[in-house]
Amino acid sequence: MDHILETHRTRFCEVCGKGFDSPTDLKNHIRTHTGEKSFPWNDCGRCFTSIGTLNVHIRMVHTGEESHHCHECGKCYALSGHLKMHMRLHTGEKPYHCNECGKTFCLGTSLKMHMRTHSREKPYRCQDCGNSFSRRDHLKIHSRIHTGEKPHRCPECAKCFPQRSSLQMHMRIQTGEKPHQCHFCKKCFTYSHHLRGHVRIHTNDKPFPCQECGQCFSQSSNLNRHMKRHIGEKPHHCYVCGKSFSTGFQLNVHLRIHTGEKPHVCSTCPKCFSDRGALISHQRLHTEEKPFKCSYCDKCFRHKQNMKEHMKRRHKNMTVPYVGEGDQTDD
Repeated sequence: MDHILETHRTRFCEVCGKGFDSPTDLKNHIRTHTGEKSFPWNDCGRCFTSIGTLNVHIRMVHTGEESHHCHECGKCYALSGHLKMHMRLHTGEKPYHCNECGKTFCLGTSLKMHMRTHSREKPYRCQDCGNSFSRRDHLKIHSRIHTGEKPHRCPECAKCFPQRSSLQMHMRIQTGEKPHQCHFCKKCFTYSHHLRGHVRIHTNDKPFPCQECGQCFSQSSNLNRHMKRHIGEKPHHCYVCGKSFSTGFQLNVHLRIHTGEKPHVCSTCPKCFSDRGALISHQRLHTEEKPFKCSYCDKCFRHKQNMKEHMKRRHKNMTVPYVGEGDQTDD
């Protein structure tokens, strides 16, 4: 059943108009506007707006009391409300329903934050630069740009990060962890967005169209590179020979011609390559992998260009030509 808010409210906040059933609830709410915190806890010196939030703090931080147990997985919680929210992971219940798009949520707070994507509301404003945010935690993370705070420290190399997610991604580089696996080919990736881009190879999904010529791409970065061909923009210049490139990646690969650097080493033989794409192509000699299949016959090829040449020669009278993005790889 969709979550329905009760409308029988008789007491309303004069500041924001929010309604309440009892005078106590209204009084506690008003303290969120005034900043009044009348309930202190002497053990840690913190103060709270209501006795309820003080009691929650005591149980969660000081006593460690966790009397509410999940009968599915055994996890324990200090508050019955937290257990109730946790149980929705097992039941799949999502009682909070968005009237705009139909999306459902486990938590009322998640629905409230989601609704801001429709209303464009950004109630949390940075006092330093004026940028506004739809979520308080986003403002908190943003504020670290101004304060320089980096509270998340890598235990391996002592490098610090402003966000926990940045530390987690960094740690995966240290450990080699690749938790995101493709269900088509079982290839694993460090980051979820790399997996999403990879899956489009299997589904042939190309959701990023060029507005100039209509060619479609599986990744926005590939579209951005392509667009520079239309406008002729080549802002990246080689300081050795003066040659210009559309992307910094292309410039970095080009510079290896001058430096002789070949950082990509084959794990099977000692051969080295200046760019990752060349290494991947070379490794197919060892694995005998032929990932590029002709759309009109069963013949497969190690390289996309060989497949395209085959299709031009053998299937030139076909009405539907092969259109690809080219072998785009990240260094």
